[in-house]
This record gives sequence, structure tokens and C-alpha cells, in this order.
Amino acid sequence: MTYDRSIDQAAYYYLARNGVDSLPVTLSAIERMIRSEGYKVVMYALKEELPQELRRYASFAAVTCTDGDGGTVYGNINFPLGERLFAMAHELGHIVLRHVGVHACGAVRAYIEEEADTFAYAILAPLPVLWYYGARTAEGVQGCTLLSTEHANRVIERTSGREPTREEMSILSQFWRPITPTRLV
Repeated sequence: MTYDRSIDQAAYYYLARNGVDSLPVTLSAIERMIRSEGYKVVMYALKEELPQELRRYASFAAVTCTDGDGGTVYGNINFPLGERLFAMAHELGHIVLRHVGVHACGAVRAYIEEEADTFAYAILAPLPVLWYYGARTAEGVQGCTLLSTEHANRVIERTSGREPTREEMSILSQFWRPITPTRLV
């Protein structure tokens, strides 16, 4: 799929609206944003801790269930932090992009999953911020974020050969605190 700038822009606006002004975006920050959307967050370790109807998703890093009170995002603590972080940001993407409750299959399902991925990458690894700090390799992305190697590589694949636009670079004004990368290459 091509890089969707409108979802990036929505994610950057969302970061600003939620007061995120530095990297890395932490799991607790993602959980706070999910809660701000009216959803509960439940972390679990055992399949039996999930509601019966969700147990088939126990092998996922995160899953969202809606109910009359909004919904709940379940995060599986058995996954490494980078995977859990991405999965929770992906679920946040479904919530913010109003995918929750949409029952789709085939190409439509693939499209909304890709949109949620795009949102998650833009939240966790905003291209203008990475660009400004020179993070143009997977190692550089990992140095500025908490993403796994696999997801850092996907960030590089998705943004390869693409420079941020002037409008996208405006996100830098909200990232007023210096980023201190741990492993910037």
C-alpha cells in the first residue's frame, strides 16, 4: 500500500491533541490515549482471563472488544514490549479511525488493517521527527522509539525515499523537548 499522508496527518494531530511532545511514545501513553477515547485497557497473561468470545484471539498481542460502555482493549503481556506497543497503537488506530464495530472481510478488512498500521507507525515513529534526528535506518528508528526490529524495518520500508512535506514538518514544533536517542545510527 502507498504511504497515506492523510492518516499520518491525523496521527500527528492526535499526538498534539494528547500532549505527546517527545519520543519514545510509551505504552503508558498509548494506554492513556485509549482511555481518553472512552475505552478500558486490560492487560492479561492467560487466555482464560479473556472473555469467552475473545479467547480465539489469545495469540494476538492486542484485541479490542466493544460493548455498551465503549469497549475494552486487551493487551497480551506475554509479547515483548515493542510488539505490545505496536499492537496497542494499532488498536488505538482502529478506535480513532472509527473502525471498531466494522465487520469486514477480504480487501476491505485488509485496507482497514493497513490504515490502523499506518496510524500506529505515525504515532510511534513520526516521520518528520525521525527525519529531523537523522534516523534513516532501522537501528536509528529503534534508537528513537521502542519498536521491535521488525517494526523498525517496516518504518524504513514504508518511508524509503520519501521526505516529509513542509506541512508534516510542522509537527516538530510540538516536540520541544530534545530527543535523546539510545542507539541512533
